[in-house]
Amino acid sequence: MTKLSQWLPGFSILAVSTAVLPLLSENLSDPRVGAGVFPPWWSSHDVIAAAAAAGSIVRLGSFPFIVVVRSDGSNIAANLRASGSLFNLDPVGIAGCFTR
Repeated sequence: MTKLSQWLPGFSILAVSTAVLPLLSENLSDPRVGAGVFPPWWSSHDVIAAAAAAGSIVRLGSFPFIVVVRSDGSNIAANLRASGSLFNLDPVGIAGCFTR
């Protein structure tokens, strides 16, 4: 039972994160602007290319795999997902991630 109790906190965090992140991805304050979180193992070139395919790049994050993108359409979340984003966040809520 000791090994199970050692793994339980980590597994709980993983399970909650997996359930909550998709919900946060759809809750953007402006449906035309979103921060796409792309796979961290992608090169900077791949991240920029994927973000540009979703819309106009507004700014880059402190982490090279987070990019804020604006779309002329009304559904940036769908555009970011289609271009390879793992999940999307509201750029207003993560403003601290963009300070260098």
